[in-house]
Amino acid sequence: LFSLVILQCGCSRLFFYPSRDYPGTPADLGLRYEAVTVPTPDGERLAAWVLPPSGEPKGVVLFLHGNGMNMANHLPPVGWLPSEGYT
Repeated sequence: LFSLVILQCGCSRLFFYPSRDYPGTPADLGLRYEAVTVPTPDGERLAAWVLPPSGEPKGVVLFLHGNGMNMANHLPPVGWLPSEGYT
């Protein structure tokens, strides 16, 4: 019975708690960036940062951090990409 209640009330609200406060931005790591908003078909808006490459572009990496915290908390593992030519 409990699992039926969980399914009916929407699991995403139980497990996904993104933080609205950013502990920093790419600029704090010395990176150029552009803040963008991506609209979704269901009317939501996703926040994103585009980090342009320094030098000749090699490709684009789309990093989706999953649930928990927000994009600022997951910036350190991808901060090296622009210096290697990846957006």
